[in-house]
Formats: sequence, C-alpha cells, structure tokens
Amino acid sequence: MKRRIVKISAVLAAVSLAFAGAFALRQSGETQSEANIETSYLVRAYSRDKIAVFAEGGATPFRVIECHLGVLPEADAAALRRGLRVSGDDGVRSLIEDITG
Repeated sequence: MKRRIVKISAVLAAVSLAFAGAFALRQSGETQSEANIETSYLVRAYSRDKIAVFAEGGATPFRVIECHLGVLPEADAAALRRGLRVSGDDGVRSLIEDITG
C-alpha cells in the first residue's frame, strides 16, 4: 500500500511539473486573448501499462505515465484504450488524478 501511495505521488508530481512547464512555455509567447483558449488533449492507453497524453491531433505523446491498466475498473481501462478527449491542462490533471488516485 505504501509503495502505491509513493508511486501515485510521484506520478502526480511529474504530471503537475510537465503541465506547469508546458503552460509557462505556452503563456510566454501568447497574448491574453490567446491564453484564454484551452488546448484539447487525448489521454489514452499507450504501449504496455502506460497512459500517454497527446496534444489534439499530435502523433507523439508529450507525457507518458506508468499505469497498470489491469488494476483499474474494466470500464476505465476500456475508455483509456479508446482514448479520452480532455479540454485544458486542468482537465488533464484532474483525469490523471482520477485514474491514479
């Protein structure tokens, strides 16, 4: 149980850092009106026992998270295999927390 909590904490910290960095890079070159437009993402199962986050239309994930799909409820694992569309950085963070939490 303790290993799972440490693992989940590490995943959440890594995801938060990745999105904070991506957000800072995106904000640095945009006007205020552009910053209000939320980016769409696709979160889906990737490779074996991993979840990947893709920018909408992107072919290469910009974030890969270790997640054993076998421990998730079957409905959640099936949804991740199909892929889940999420709006905005907060939406992705919330989804990852729900999956790993």
